[in-house]
Amino acid sequence: MPVEPAIPGDPRPGPSDLRRPGSFGSVAALQLAGARADANYVRHGAQESGGGSGGSVSATRDRHRRPVGRLATGAFLLAGAGLLTLAGVYAGLSATATGAGSTSTGTLNLTLGPDAGVGLSTFVGPMAPGDTDNVFVDVDNVGTLATAAGMTVQVTGAPANALVDGSVPGEGLTATLTQCSVAWTLATGACTGTTTPLLATTPVHSLAAAVALANVPSLAAATGQVAHVRVQVGLAATEVSVDGVAPAASVQGLSTTLGFAFVVQQRTGVATGQ
Repeated sequence: MPVEPAIPGDPRPGPSDLRRPGSFGSVAALQLAGARADANYVRHGAQESGGGSGGSVSATRDRHRRPVGRLATGAFLLAGAGLLTLAGVYAGLSATATGAGSTSTGTLNLTLGPDAGVGLSTFVGPMAPGDTDNVFVDVDNVGTLATAAGMTVQVTGAPANALVDGSVPGEGLTATLTQCSVAWTLATGACTGTTTPLLATTPVHSLAAAVALANVPSLAAATGQVAHVRVQVGLAATEVSVDGVAPAASVQGLSTTLGFAFVVQQRTGVATGQ
């Protein structure tokens, strides 16, 4: 059966347009072409039936033509859908491998306890310039990680006054830290073994920011300690009272509570292989 020619002026694509390469880009275009073909058949059938006595022949002819148009449209739709399906097919591969390994973390814990006597609980008062008060402590690493060599100490006073803030030049409390190879003698504050200086006599106000201690080795995990440390607190002052009245800037008649903070760092990170 001949292909129905396009109607002049009709902007819709005809069958000849659909045969051109690249004309199957849209199923909607194919559907439009099929609808156009059916419309043409119906229109031409109506023109033939308008001749009067030939109406029955035109109706018969139209009934035979329309299924052919639908078949052609169906073929176009199937072909277009096949091309679109082929164009959208992609292939890819993926693979996954899994495994598991356990790990744990260590601890870095520092404790401060008495070595002899009561430790850092109370310094004896009232103090006079030139007095020193000694307490004895142990600084222990009770964690599961070793420390790096070195340690810092920070000393603060509450309330902050002339004893600890340096507001009276050359006066105030001082601190000295010394290690003994054996336990200190509590009664006399003497070391019968070998002493190692950790911190020379320093004004407490200079220890408001952490200061590095000397001669502190790496502390082994669980058992490492800076043992037998004497913390000596002294008072420095030179003042003259007049008629029972202390100078306006004075360390006399004051009290404060000293706080000590010892800080260590973990050992250097290591790379291991299993």
